[in-house]
Amino acid sequence: MGGVKIRKIIYIIIAIATCISLSYGAHKQNIKNEIMQIESKIKKNTYDKQYNKAIDILKNEFSKIKPKDYNIVCEYIIQMTDYIRNTERGLKEVINILTTMEQSKHLSINSKFIVSSKLQSAYLLEQNYAKASRYILNTLILSKKMNDKFNEAKCLVDLGVLFSEIEGESTGIKSIKDGLDIKINDEYKNKFIQVYGNLNIAEIYLKNNEYSNAKKYIEEVEKYSNYIDVNEYYDLNILIYTIKSSIYLSENNSKQAKIYLDKSKELLNNEKLMVGNRKTIYQLATGKYYEAIGDIDSAVYTYKEVLKEDEYEKNREQDIRYALTRLIKLLEEQKKYNEANLYTDKLLEVIKESEDNKYKDYSYYIIEQASKEYKLEKENNMIKFLFIIILFGSIIFVVIHRYNKNRLISMKHLTLQDKLTNTYNRAYFDSKYEELLDKNIKFSIVMIDIDNFKYINDTYGHQFGDEVLKVITNTIKKLLQEHTYLCRYGGEEFVIISCYKIKEEVLLLAEMIRSSVEGISWSKDIKTTVSIGVAFSNIHYENTLKKSDENMYKAKNTGKNKVVVDNDKK
Repeated sequence: MGGVKIRKIIYIIIAIATCISLSYGAHKQNIKNEIMQIESKIKKNTYDKQYNKAIDILKNEFSKIKPKDYNIVCEYIIQMTDYIRNTERGLKEVINILTTMEQSKHLSINSKFIVSSKLQSAYLLEQNYAKASRYILNTLILSKKMNDKFNEAKCLVDLGVLFSEIEGESTGIKSIKDGLDIKINDEYKNKFIQVYGNLNIAEIYLKNNEYSNAKKYIEEVEKYSNYIDVNEYYDLNILIYTIKSSIYLSENNSKQAKIYLDKSKELLNNEKLMVGNRKTIYQLATGKYYEAIGDIDSAVYTYKEVLKEDEYEKNREQDIRYALTRLIKLLEEQKKYNEANLYTDKLLEVIKESEDNKYKDYSYYIIEQASKEYKLEKENNMIKFLFIIILFGSIIFVVIHRYNKNRLISMKHLTLQDKLTNTYNRAYFDSKYEELLDKNIKFSIVMIDIDNFKYINDTYGHQFGDEVLKVITNTIKKLLQEHTYLCRYGGEEFVIISCYKIKEEVLLLAEMIRSSVEGISWSKDIKTTVSIGVAFSNIHYENTLKKSDENMYKAKNTGKNKVVVDNDKK
């Protein structure tokens, strides 16, 4: 009899579980059906250029979705944000929606990855490089946790693009090449990364007018581009064609350049295409073409069109700067000096605004997740040890211990401080370096040398030279995070010793330092730059300092104002 009752109970439980499962399945399908109808509306309004209406629909419908259902709709929401993010208002709404999703406790690790990846793209479009760096590194960490080689490679390419945006081209190219070296088993995804990475390297070289290198990497792109679905990646093909057009112009082959410009225009005119800033890239290439064939009036008109931003579009700052620079030159050639002066004022405004956007509040956006993930277990053990002392030890002993420890630290700090720059001195660095080697703690060294400092001292005097040292060190200190120490190594040489940071985070710091120092304004007619060498202890062990010094001298001897890191991997 008892067995019959147990079987009945089991049947009832199974029936309830089945009902719940069917109910949830129906709920899930209903939500998907609703969200697909919303996507269709947004897509139609976007194609009809009813951008504000599309944005309002997404904003209102998203507000109705319960956080517990975010995992069901995540990919659909991401797709819809792609339709509106190429407008200024739309981009802000995209960031609001994705940030809301990111903060939900219901989000799965896969959904977190998708949202973080889209946030990095959104902040790159917004040119907020501080926040972009945070999400790129966060996405990189998540991709490693998920053993997702494709997205790990894509993150390294995106990080390289970020470096190039802050004018750290050599580091950017290295990061992209690291992404290209990752082995991806899926053939289609591997070929996409090869196209994506090589295309971005070509664009970086093109920006610096290094046409032979740009051509080399475009040829690499063409090896794989036939395997990429043209209907899915219109923008990549537009970029390929415009880069090839610029290369042909550099070779004085305007006829071939025009052929590729026409191919770009054909794609841009396709009604299915969400063009983003590829329209601007096409316009800039067209401006170059008109200059090459001597049609200056058409070139001027084309560059002015780039500057005509409306409420729906916002062009990249570097594209606007290029258009303004070319406009000023052409107007001066036409002896239209008053108009040229107006655009010169505009250019100065853009430069000032962009520098503010690039570096504002960078210290606030410390890449916390990366730091937390890579802290040593030893530190966690120390926290537990201190907890046991506080719990079982004498309160009086703890108070006295803390008092003496703080007093000792204060006295030691005075003897290990450089008075002029208020940074740590050589003695502190030597002590810290030996300590980390003895304890086998992984760290990195960033060696920094101020370029042409002797000339500054000799020309403007030691008092101004001291001011340069103080301003530069204060600029660097604003970029430093936890477990990172700036020391004056000697004269105009400084060294940063950094623990618990992943490679990409250290390279990002080095590039931000280089770019920030270059952007400092002075009372004298000078421009300051730094040469930086980076090395990692997990590769060079006790020779880490020596290697960073060698890399710094490589930077100085190959043009200065750059970051050099060795190619060894581990």
